Amino acid sequence: MKKLAIIFLIIIGSILSITASYSYWAQQIDTSQLAQNTNIEQEIGNWATFNKLKYQEINGKSYHSVSSYYNYNVAIGKEGQLYAWGYGLGGQLGISPASNLNTPTEVAFFKDKKIVSVKAGYRHVLALTDQGELYAWGNNEQGALGLGSVSAPMYPLPREVLYFKTNNIKIVSIEAGNNSSYAITDKGEVYSWGYNIYYKLGQANLTSYSTPTKIDFFSSNNIKIKDIKTQFEGAIALTDQGDLYAWGYSANGELGIGAINYLDTPRLIVFPESIIIKSYTLGMYHAMVLTSEDKVYVWGYNAQGQLGLGDLTRRTTPVINQGLTNLGAKNIFAGVYSSSAMITKDNKIYTWGNNSSHKIGYDRPAINPNPQILNDIPRDIEYVNIALGTEHTIIEDKHGSLYALGLNTYGQLGIGTNTSTNKVEQINLLSWISIKEEMLPIGYKFNLYEYEKIGYKFLGWYLDKNYQEKFESNSVMTESINNVYAKWIKI
Repeated sequence: MKKLAIIFLIIIGSILSITASYSYWAQQIDTSQLAQNTNIEQEIGNWATFNKLKYQEINGKSYHSVSSYYNYNVAIGKEGQLYAWGYGLGGQLGISPASNLNTPTEVAFFKDKKIVSVKAGYRHVLALTDQGELYAWGNNEQGALGLGSVSAPMYPLPREVLYFKTNNIKIVSIEAGNNSSYAITDKGEVYSWGYNIYYKLGQANLTSYSTPTKIDFFSSNNIKIKDIKTQFEGAIALTDQGDLYAWGYSANGELGIGAINYLDTPRLIVFPESIIIKSYTLGMYHAMVLTSEDKVYVWGYNAQGQLGLGDLTRRTTPVINQGLTNLGAKNIFAGVYSSSAMITKDNKIYTWGNNSSHKIGYDRPAINPNPQILNDIPRDIEYVNIALGTEHTIIEDKHGSLYALGLNTYGQLGIGTNTSTNKVEQINLLSWISIKEEMLPIGYKFNLYEYEKIGYKFLGWYLDKNYQEKFESNSVMTESINNVYAKWIKI
């Protein structure tokens, strides 16, 4: 459909009228027939004797369930594809030979499979298919891949964890940690394997396992688990009754059970009041819980201000963070290395804690115990997930676009370069970008036409690719304006 935006484009005093006899409008493009990363240019106008405006469609991809760890990321595509990027010399990107990648790249091994869950560990990855197949790859020095052997220290290509298929066990949830792995069955049982320092496998011993092994504590006490998350040397599991159990290393109070060096078996975390847990998140040495009443509880190590309490004092048991609660939390995220983030109900993103490499924002100190709004990000998009890696951050919106900032030495930002940035940059461009390829006459006022694309909503014209500075109506062309960008979002 053709649609005239609020205003007209005026060039050298001539007003271009829109009639059916002129091809002023680009034709609909069927992107489903295009190869990935194909660039398409179409003229928006048919003014042969005037400077031309063109738009360029970046045939972008959409992602969800982004998981980040030590300088790398994995994510699921809209059709169940698996993508990986960043540091890959340890084999964690699922490609051979192992190498680094600076753009999200599809893992070819899974081209005929559909991934429903993927988790990034410190140096290894777990992925679950829609057929219940569990795959693992990356570092295997401590048996974290669950292959029954540590004879090979690294597998760059995915290998199926056959234990579950062989024993007719159905996996519904997975988690990867620091050289450790966990899986939850359809019966609510938990299996763990890998490196077992500080009893972090929950096995009541310090034996490392290269084969998945059931955590007997839960089965023997008739406790069913529905979720599990890891810290650096410990884990916390959520039961079907809404309780949290913790085990492993706790010298910093990260397990929320008081001042104790470690727990060799799971123990219930006690809150100061009766709560219903909506979600919880774990960092390397800290934890946060969001309740059904939208209260935020925090505990653990706090030397980097990651608890967001305005101080650097650790908390060894759960305490309410009234400041975060008052902001109206919708979702909370704890980072791999001492940083935290929150998405509020009014779609603001707050970050706090460790800010090395400016991974949580350019306008704050290296240690920041006070939550601050992340300003340099589009405001008119709903955000759903934040993956806080060791030195970088990936933000995901509801349309599947990704935004990144922080360290980029290994390409972990996915922006096509290895240049670090302290400002948010969009990884994949699902929007249509309009580029003015030739200067319009300087000093003349002009406006632009809106092109209405089926399935997209037009959000306006901007002077930058990140859509921060809007190009207002009746703007005057100046020498500093080289490009204008049109923003669409998928609806």
